[in-house]
Amino acid sequence: MELITFSAADGVELHGALHAAGSPTDQAVVFLHGAGSNFYSYSLLKNLWPMLERMAVNLFSINTRGHDLACTLRAPHGARRGGAAFETVDECRHDIRGAIEWLLARGHRRITLAGHSLGALKAIYSQSLDRHEAVSHIIAVSPPLLSYAAFAGGPRRRDFLSMMSRAEQLLAAGEGDHLLNVTIPLPLLITAAGYVDKYGPAERYDLLRFAANVTQPMQILFGEREVASNSEAFGGLDQTLRELANSEGRNWDIRVIPNADHFYSGCTDALAREIEHWPAWRS
Repeated sequence: MELITFSAADGVELHGALHAAGSPTDQAVVFLHGAGSNFYSYSLLKNLWPMLERMAVNLFSINTRGHDLACTLRAPHGARRGGAAFETVDECRHDIRGAIEWLLARGHRRITLAGHSLGALKAIYSQSLDRHEAVSHIIAVSPPLLSYAAFAGGPRRRDFLSMMSRAEQLLAAGEGDHLLNVTIPLPLLITAAGYVDKYGPAERYDLLRFAANVTQPMQILFGEREVASNSEAFGGLDQTLRELANSEGRNWDIRVIPNADHFYSGCTDALAREIEHWPAWRS
């Protein structure tokens, strides 16, 4: 394993780790962590890495600027705030492009973009708006549906709309950096501006609005327990995506891992097998 420092496309300094397969290869997976996590404490990778090593594929697990709850980022014009509390999801495009360009400079030519949870959403979002020709495949593990309409119409709508109203009021008053301790869709400390951007009426990160714009082969995986729940972000999302794929003529490989929760507790071997045997990726 080699610890790496690289620059996002806009110059923000980020870090990651390159896990090299045993034999020389020009194939690599860029792996994106979920909200508030980071590249060095991701349990999913413990089982995914042996599978990638068998396939002679390098793994570049990176921090996006949204790593951990809060952090300080080095940027061309000085330090800036980062972390899940302060990130703007759209800026993931710069982080992902920077990681890809770093791999290309090291001789990689065929790159798969993968991620878990918000990282999976970022993988799909980035390639829908800023497609990189070196990205041959996308593997999205449990991408959430970040939809204002879904939350506003869901079982926790009163709490959601109350929190959104508070965030919008702060934003209108010029206090977008005010930190809110929110509970929906998940417990999180986040700025008012970040909450409106991520979950607001603009539906900026609604998976169903931009997924069909992705042209690369894509595998999307979920845990059985998350899609069978009444969660606004995951309940029935596998079937909704199948319907979208059929209507848009997309040949997506959508899989549900039996008995798995959002973190694939006790099911990471099954997750790794599904990824390893995805025909589009092995060809």
